[in-house]
Amino acid sequence: EAFADIATAKANAERCLKNSNDLFASCIQANLAEIDSNVEHKPLDELCVIGDGNHSSNYPTKDELVEIGIPFIRCTNLIDGKISDVEMRFLSPEKHAQLKKGHLKTGDVLVTNRGEIGRTAIVDEAHDGANLNSQIAWLRCKDGLNNKYLFHALNSSEIQKHFESSKSGAALQQFTIKQLRALKIPLPSLEKQISTAKKLDELRTESDRLESIYRQKLTALDDLKKSLLHQAFSGQL
Repeated sequence: EAFADIATAKANAERCLKNSNDLFASCIQANLAEIDSNVEHKPLDELCVIGDGNHSSNYPTKDELVEIGIPFIRCTNLIDGKISDVEMRFLSPEKHAQLKKGHLKTGDVLVTNRGEIGRTAIVDEAHDGANLNSQIAWLRCKDGLNNKYLFHALNSSEIQKHFESSKSGAALQQFTIKQLRALKIPLPSLEKQISTAKKLDELRTESDRLESIYRQKLTALDDLKKSLLHQAFSGQL
């Protein structure tokens, strides 16, 4: 009976977790849809400087990665819209200097365009001057485009679906730099971009808080089940 109750509680927590994520995604889409019908759409090539990681013969080999140095950001380091240092790889300053592409600045928007397409993050101060592998593109906003607004636009369901439907490649899926440059987003006034991004940032904070609560509940329920099993097999019940 206890296990049945735990299973029910877990199902409820998992449903709430999914609902909180779906709600945030729908909020992004609703806010952008309101803008979408009233403004001009412009290609990213007009709004950003766009580049990607290194593909040349100088691309670092496994032996050239070091324990401490310049962060070498990979697709797996983009988690929940942020750059994670978990399992981060590093380059020596000398190797970093040899690589002419992929040098990042605070505020750049990152998007994975090879392999798992559509992960995003904004470069924070801690990763200013970091480098990229060949699976990630960087977008540096020109005047008139707010980087946080761009970040949320790239995470809208419409653009994520576009990434999914437009990718190519059999062995390694990709959304090319050419495709990225041609990608159009709705462009309201800068004031409207900033206010929309602020609203979505606040909603994301609340969504993250709820996600944390539900994940803690799931962990606690798993621990409770293990504890009951231990007590049962050790004759404590």
